Amino acid sequence: MTTPGGRSRTIGSDFESIDLNLHPEPEALPWAGYEKISYAETGRQVLETVTHVLAARGFNEVFVPSYLCESMIEPFQHHGWRVTPFNLTDDLQIGEAALEVLELAGASSAVLLASYFGRLPTQQHVKLARGARNAGAFVIEDETHRVFTPGGIEANVTFASLRKLLPVADGAYVTGDDEIVRSVGALPEGALNRWQAMDLKREFIEGRSVLNPRKALVEANEELEIPGRMFGASSRTLQSLVKLPYSQFAETRASNARALTSKLSELGVRVLNRVPPGLPSHLVAIVDDPIRVQRDLSERGIFAPIHWGQPEGFSVDHWRGDLISLPIDHRYGESDMRRIAAAMEEVLGHEG
Repeated sequence: MTTPGGRSRTIGSDFESIDLNLHPEPEALPWAGYEKISYAETGRQVLETVTHVLAARGFNEVFVPSYLCESMIEPFQHHGWRVTPFNLTDDLQIGEAALEVLELAGASSAVLLASYFGRLPTQQHVKLARGARNAGAFVIEDETHRVFTPGGIEANVTFASLRKLLPVADGAYVTGDDEIVRSVGALPEGALNRWQAMDLKREFIEGRSVLNPRKALVEANEELEIPGRMFGASSRTLQSLVKLPYSQFAETRASNARALTSKLSELGVRVLNRVPPGLPSHLVAIVDDPIRVQRDLSERGIFAPIHWGQPEGFSVDHWRGDLISLPIDHRYGESDMRRIAAAMEEVLGHEG
């Protein structure tokens, strides 16, 4: 398959910007049920604000899942907090073992929770959040992987980074604690460098530019992740959020997930996050050597992230090193899922 510019079409990697004029009917934001919302530039910046506000209240410890990305703990590590992991189930959900936090968390502790890869919170997840709050801990719920199906957790503060699942350059909503929401709402607007990179990618795909957008996207992503950077979401992001076709995006993800899950099953490839319930952020396949599989897929024009490398300074007994996340987002359809499955069959056929 080729693009209008005659180039081979790639699958995965950063979103390009989209033509919002193609979706004139506004839809309610999936998280519209939250009463008070502010938007930071990134989820990391939300957590930076949370850390700053809670430190002033005497908090100095956070309990976190034993499997997570670096950006979830960097703000706490940067401010010298004690970061204590709790165990997840084999499929990376909050289970009975995590409830040990209820015996350890106190009035100076925070608890960071998340449902990974678009799954809905487990009963133990709900129980842990409620119990931790009752014990005086401060509960932080990360909804980044389930922005299409938010809610259901009694958290002190809830947030989600939006650029992971939606075609926006920046933005992370936060709701709950008044002081945190006000602090995020007072941040100045950031630059539009990543929007410019997304526009460049769209022009490249459509054959209106010969400039490869990869370098611009890498630099813009690195800029957003600079430790200590603090800005609000861009005005273009806020304007875009009220125009996105969320129901269409959700239907496409669900359809792609079903199609690719079926094809991977035929190959004997296990999938970590079978759904429903929930709506997958990616389809997470279990493979023996994800780094090699990632490399071999990229040679075939398919870019699949690995969730995640172990963060520096974060020590746990066991780290999952057998996962690769396959793209199933709104840009693709069944023919793309067939292409991913065919590439996986070829790549895995070369193992051993």
